Amino acid sequence: MIHYYDSENEDPYDRYVNGVDYFALDHDEGQFDGYLKRYGTFAGTGITSFRMPSNLKYIAPETFRNCEQLKTFYIGKAFRGKINYGEEGDPDTLFLYYAPIRLIQIDKENTSYQLQNEILYTRDGHILCQALKNDNADSQLTIPSCVTEIADGAFYRNSEFGAIEVKGSLERIGISAFACADVGSFYVKGGVNYLDRGSFYQSAISEWRCHGGVKKYEKSAFQDVDATNGYAIDMNAITKLYQELLYVNATTDLSYWVKTIWNWIIM
Repeated sequence: MIHYYDSENEDPYDRYVNGVDYFALDHDEGQFDGYLKRYGTFAGTGITSFRMPSNLKYIAPETFRNCEQLKTFYIGKAFRGKINYGEEGDPDTLFLYYAPIRLIQIDKENTSYQLQNEILYTRDGHILCQALKNDNADSQLTIPSCVTEIADGAFYRNSEFGAIEVKGSLERIGISAFACADVGSFYVKGGVNYLDRGSFYQSAISEWRCHGGVKKYEKSAFQDVDATNGYAIDMNAITKLYQELLYVNATTDLSYWVKTIWNWIIM
């Protein structure tokens, strides 16, 4: 049973009540205009499955916030929204990583997305949008060289992979891309231009290597990493850093880090 509050004064996270198991819209019923734009439409509900109508093009960013039971998601024919990779506040961006998705199905006529080995990519293969929660996933993940961005929250709370290798270079690793993830080792064969906020926040990654170096990273990129026994980070330099070197107030000036690391090594 779906109950909708049309008042703008209602809490946007309460627009639909808890207990929804399945939801699908049929555009022939006249309920839909191509944009599911109500902020937080299903936020905090018990919805477990969502199937898009064929003419749905965009879904508002916070539609599925805190949908802890949403496991199945069907991407319709007309959908063009940016799953996890648009700018904050962009109405065309859908933040789907809030939900522990285990199954994604894509309409065969959709031209925006593809699914490869339980990983959602843009159709051109340049953006890795989301890794599904899948206990049967191969523990060794190789990200192809055509990928240039790992989207916001792509591996959020993911523990399916023991090792991840990026074959090429990355323009960006997004906000909270690996936040609260347990993925063993992470290796980039090329370089990384930008590590966004909290990209590895509270992650449990034993080894982090980037052969081609990192040009810029935010202060919070490695905040609160699980570093009980030390956290190995190699940004194209032989380093062994502990968590106290990665506080949120640390500088992102790489020249400072080079001097600091060198002084620390020769002590």
